[in-house]
Amino acid sequence: MQHVTAFSRPETVPPAPAVARKPSLWILSSWRDLVLYVCTPLVILPVFILAQARWSAEDIYLFVAAFGAMGHHLPGMIRAYGDRALFQRFRWRFIFAPIFLVAVCVIFFLWDLKGIVLIAFIWGVWHGMMQTYGFCRIYDAKVGSFAALTRRTADVSTDRFLPNWILHGAKWVAVFVIPLGALWFREVHASRSQLERAASIAADLPAGARAHSNYATALQEAGRVDEAVEEFSTVLRLNPSSAKAHVNLAALLTGKGKLQEAQTHFEEALRIEPNNAEFRSGYAYLLEKLGRDEQAATECEAAVRLEPKSAPAWYSYSAFLEKHGKLKEAIAQYRRAVQVDPRFVDAHIDLGSALFVTGDLPEAKAHYLEASKLEPKLAQPHNYLGRVLMREGNVSQAIRQFEEALRLHSDFPEAEENLRIAKESGARSLLQSPE
Repeated sequence: MQHVTAFSRPETVPPAPAVARKPSLWILSSWRDLVLYVCTPLVILPVFILAQARWSAEDIYLFVAAFGAMGHHLPGMIRAYGDRALFQRFRWRFIFAPIFLVAVCVIFFLWDLKGIVLIAFIWGVWHGMMQTYGFCRIYDAKVGSFAALTRRTADVSTDRFLPNWILHGAKWVAVFVIPLGALWFREVHASRSQLERAASIAADLPAGARAHSNYATALQEAGRVDEAVEEFSTVLRLNPSSAKAHVNLAALLTGKGKLQEAQTHFEEALRIEPNNAEFRSGYAYLLEKLGRDEQAATECEAAVRLEPKSAPAWYSYSAFLEKHGKLKEAIAQYRRAVQVDPRFVDAHIDLGSALFVTGDLPEAKAHYLEASKLEPKLAQPHNYLGRVLMREGNVSQAIRQFEEALRLHSDFPEAEENLRIAKESGARSLLQSPE
């Protein structure tokens, strides 16, 4: 038996020598590395292609940003801000870089500038390449390869001419601040209009449905209807499943009096998105113009049933009912519209007008006042409020409202006529008053 001491365990056989584990060439294992790090793009790409057939690129982007990007970046943020030593080492960049980025993104969003999108795209490509490089370096380390060709040499010396934070800041200025500043200056000070920019992008991307759609929308807003029709037709040649393009084209065709063509596009849009309340409201308007009032009413009812929290759907239904003499029902639906969206100015104005017709002057006045508060530069509420005041016999206040309406919108014949009548009424009252 082996000799033992008071400080060792008794053993009857000599201990077996420890067997060194064979180093693994894989991060997890061969097949798991293949699935997670190599085959993932091969799965994501077909999924993305299939998703495009059902959802728009914007919807897919929002989904990826909300779930994929969050799940991807959050662990890194937890690692960066949760490691005390790492945070102390890079404290100032961890504090100020997020503040700077948020401020820049907010400014570019508020000014509707697109340069930040290009910078984010370039950063995303670089970020992905660096992650791929990182995986490759892990496999290099597994096989013991530290060749200068494939590694990034880091200088950790402390006797540099400039501090590390200045060098890092200079890199940010070079690759982020200067390019973004140049893009900002070009977008803010460029003489080209939004329409010209959209036209240029569509010309550069002749097969891009989204570029042509943006150009068509810009043409529509500029009142160039025929060109907008042509561009939306191009969008549908490139992407026949674009329900929004079908609806936009149908709206333009309706305005041009081509009702049958418009109906075809509305029906195709509803085939693609049958539960879209906005599309059904637009289709109801077209059916009304075609004289198919019962079917139009059915579409209005379907719109509010599909999206009971859609104020425009309730508003469209209200306008339809009012036009067909169902004033009481229209008032009820207008009220639903302003309940759903208390800032819906048109609904406040039309509800006030309907109440004015029924003689409910106090509530009509309340809605006109609310509309003028929501849109102080809008002339209509002041004109209608003046009519209420005239009906109440308050001529002097009515005159002030009509004058305010004309101050806000000088070419307003109805307000001019109401002001003339109010002044004449005031003059007659003065002539008839006893001395």
